[in-house]
Formats: sequence, C-alpha cells, structure tokens
Amino acid sequence: MSNDGARLTLWVLKLRPFLPFALRVALGGLFLYAGVQKALDLSDAVLAVHGYALAPSLLVHPVALGLTLLEITLGTLLLLGLSTRFAAGGIAVLAALFLVVLVQAKVRGLDISCGCFGGNGAGNGVSWLDLLREPPILAAALYLVWRGPGPFALDRLLSHAPASERELKVGVPLVLIFLIVLASLVVPGLTGALDLPQAAAPDQVSVSGPARSAPLPVGSTVPDFAAPGLFGGTVSWRAYQGAPAVLVIWAPWCPECRQQLPSLAQVSNDFPGVRLVSIVTAADELPGPTPEQFMQSHGLSFPVALDATDERLSDAFGVRGFPTIYYVRSDGTVSQVTVGAVPEAAVRASIRAIAE
Repeated sequence: MSNDGARLTLWVLKLRPFLPFALRVALGGLFLYAGVQKALDLSDAVLAVHGYALAPSLLVHPVALGLTLLEITLGTLLLLGLSTRFAAGGIAVLAALFLVVLVQAKVRGLDISCGCFGGNGAGNGVSWLDLLREPPILAAALYLVWRGPGPFALDRLLSHAPASERELKVGVPLVLIFLIVLASLVVPGLTGALDLPQAAAPDQVSVSGPARSAPLPVGSTVPDFAAPGLFGGTVSWRAYQGAPAVLVIWAPWCPECRQQLPSLAQVSNDFPGVRLVSIVTAADELPGPTPEQFMQSHGLSFPVALDATDERLSDAFGVRGFPTIYYVRSDGTVSQVTVGAVPEAAVRASIRAIAE
C-alpha cells in the first residue's frame, strides 16, 4: 500500500468513532427542523396528511399533530444523545413509513408534493428526490440503532450514573410518547371547540336564484343573496350593485385558494373602483384551517359571507371547483368566470375589463 493510501486509511480509522455522532446530529437536526416547520403552520400539515388520502377524515388532525410532535421529540432526543437507540429506531420506523406512503402516492399519481418540511402538499406529484431521500435516512437510523450514540451524548454520561439516573434513558422517551399520543387525541378537539362558526344556519341565508349544475354563464345576472359575515354583521350583494365587483367563492382547505386569494386581493388594491367580496363554503367537508384562520394567516380583510350548512349559496352559483371567481360589471352581469387558480396577469386583465 502506498504512503498516501496508508494515510487515508489512518484518517478513516481515526474519524470512524465520530461517524455515529455526525449521523446523530444530522438526523436529529433534520427531523427537528421538519417538525418545527410543520408546527409553525399546522393547518398545512393537516392538508398534507389529507392529500395522501390514507387516513380517515376523523384521524387526519390527530395524525398531523402526532407526526409533528413525534418528529420534534425524536429529533431533540437524537441531538441530545438521550435514548439514542430508541430515537433512532423511531426515526427508522418513520422513514420506512414515509417511503411507503410516498411510493403509493407516486404510483397513484396524486397531485400533491411531499409536505415533508411544511407546506400543504399541493403540487405536481411526489418527486424522485423525495423518494431517494428516505433510504439514506433509513440506513443512517438503523446504523445508529446498531452502533449507539457515539461521543458527546447524554447516554454516555448516564452510563456511569446511578441506576435512578440511568432510568432517564427509558423513562423520558416513554413519557414523551405518552404525552404526544394524549395531545394528538385531545388538542384537535379542544381547538375545534374554540373555532368561530364555519357555516350559517339555513334560515340565516337567502338567495334569489335556484340551484345550478354549472357556473353562471357570461352575460347572466348575479343572483341577490344575503348571509352572516364571518366577523359579524351581514354581507348582502345589494351593497355591491351599481359598481364593478369581484365575487370569489372559496373553501378554507383548498390549496388553490391559498395561492389565488392573496394574489387576487393584492391585484384588486390597484383598482379602487372595483369591490372585492367573497363567500366561504364547504368548510367542514375536508380538514383544514377555519375561515378565520385562513383569512388571518394570509392577512386578508375583504368581506366574507358564510354559506349555509346546506351550501345553498354554492349551489345557486353552480360551484364545481375552488376558487370560483365571478368578475361582475357595474350593471350586475357576469363578464367572466374562472375556476381554480389562474396567473396574476390573467386576474389583472379580468379586473381591468370590468373597471373600464
């Protein structure tokens, strides 16, 4: 063996004891980051879990919260080197589970993104990068289960501690897992009980038009309606007659709405003569943020009418997708209608057409 080869071998042997430490920090940091990103906007995590279409609707909120707390817990334990084999085993199980879930989403062609580091899962499908990321994570976690924590770990300090302190290696993670399960089951129910109403009673909503199987055609007159406002009062279409207006019908769990509504609000600010009003509907059909949370998280302030529990406003406007946007001339007739997210330039051109 040449001298260079011998030196390289020597360096590898010297650094080998630090490999568990490096993997522990890398995996711990990765999972802690992923969990914190989800915790910053848990509604995105809920939508991402729902997008995979595997968990029943009743379990989507608990699963999203449980995975978020579990990632934070396992990541923290690995960074500290506390109960390292336990934490690494948990991460190995999660990595294997994530790999299976991503593969089935790829095979089924689901129109979602990974949602692994936050985000609501809306996208053009699971990427190959998402799939290729999980096997190395699984291998690294299994290596830590085999080799242990490496240097600079609490496990090493506790190995020479009294038996009562060594019990922390088992007691702490078990208590944390119990708290995670408890929080996942209890917290979604508590937060749901504190939400503002997401729909109005049928006797609080009136609309002049019949139910339709398709959106209003161009040139037709927008039916008059009145409904409770999201933040109080009443939203009535009569208040918007005689001036051009944009009427957007949306759902708080809709990924396209999260993209379109902030853009629509920003563009409408450039046309002070055009008024913006909306109807929120179907809020309870799928898991996601409440209408109030949606508006607050995006800094939106335009009027919002609450559809009735029987979705009579949605039916009267022939809504078949979200968001449905009606661009209405000052005479009350429809100039254009769009369904789904459209580019900002198209929104601007549509508003300009009714403003002139």
